[in-house]
Amino acid sequence: MILLMGIIGGVGIYALLFPKLVPRVVPQPYFAIHPTRASIQLLNRLNQRLAKIQMLDLLVRSVKIQTRKFHEKSFPHYQEEFRLPRSWTVVRLVRQLNQVAQALGAHASSIRREVISARRTTRYWVSFEYASNMIPIQLIFRKNHQPEICLIIDDAGYQAGSNLAMIERFHVPVTVAIIPGTPFSTYLAQVLPLQGIQVICHMPMQGIDPVPTGAYAYYIHRGMTAHQIRYELIQGIQAVPNCVGLNNHMGSVITSDANAMRIICQVLKSRHLFYIDSLTSPNSVGKKIARQMHVLCARRDVFLDDVRKPAYIQHQFQLLVQESESQGRAVGIAHFHWIVLNELRKLIHQTVRKSNIQFVYASEIVK
Repeated sequence: MILLMGIIGGVGIYALLFPKLVPRVVPQPYFAIHPTRASIQLLNRLNQRLAKIQMLDLLVRSVKIQTRKFHEKSFPHYQEEFRLPRSWTVVRLVRQLNQVAQALGAHASSIRREVISARRTTRYWVSFEYASNMIPIQLIFRKNHQPEICLIIDDAGYQAGSNLAMIERFHVPVTVAIIPGTPFSTYLAQVLPLQGIQVICHMPMQGIDPVPTGAYAYYIHRGMTAHQIRYELIQGIQAVPNCVGLNNHMGSVITSDANAMRIICQVLKSRHLFYIDSLTSPNSVGKKIARQMHVLCARRDVFLDDVRKPAYIQHQFQLLVQESESQGRAVGIAHFHWIVLNELRKLIHQTVRKSNIQFVYASEIVK
């Protein structure tokens, strides 16, 4: 069958599958406040939690709003649909959201599972209610089973203008890594999220090649004490507003140093940030240490523009596509240069038209 639907319904089955989600006390079907206010309040609280766990940007379409009635009083019914990142299961996510709902006297009342074979997608429909006939919120979480590409654009912060305009023309999820303390770092970190572009901190770290003194406002190098590493990293992160994660700029020396990476991961964990290992060295222990310390992480698969010529970028992009198709997902890194961005724009649009590959943010592929 092209469309196969599996439905999990009824309080009995629901309680068996998700026992911790079923409230111990059934809420009363009356409110001290107007149903409209109750509906808006619940929506705001759920969205605040989704924003805190970096999921609000994964909204896949406009919010649907319908008017319904409860005891002759109208209230808005909201429906929101999000992509489900690798780091979350539906059960764990709904349990977190249910804690928010229960604090307001509501609860997650049902979960319906829908499998769309033709699109290789599973949807989970979650309803939040105050009473059986007062359901103001329905959240849908979409789990894609298609190959995924995470595209990261490094070295942002030195330019804006035409380069920024070119990234905005990608029209797919993309993550931009901004070097802290560069001329346009704060501006880009504030503007890019408004365009649906994810921002991470591109933290300079010591590599093999020497770096002139003062080349970077924030820089982690060998010989620093644990306190100095923490201070430099925190200052760098704070210099990139709205960043949700971090990857290394250069860094072959530091990412190969287990002690340094433990300190870095401690800071990332305390700030709920993920780590993408740019893999500038085959000796990197970045991903290994991050996993040990329970920091969400992933690592680069393909550098796309070591040579900034269209033919080379096309070849590397094809390798990225092949990697995503064989492994299910792939991380590609390119750089904030007009020639590169213009070529990527064309390749992205071709890929979207001709394949079932999904482009996703870095926050969606870390685990």
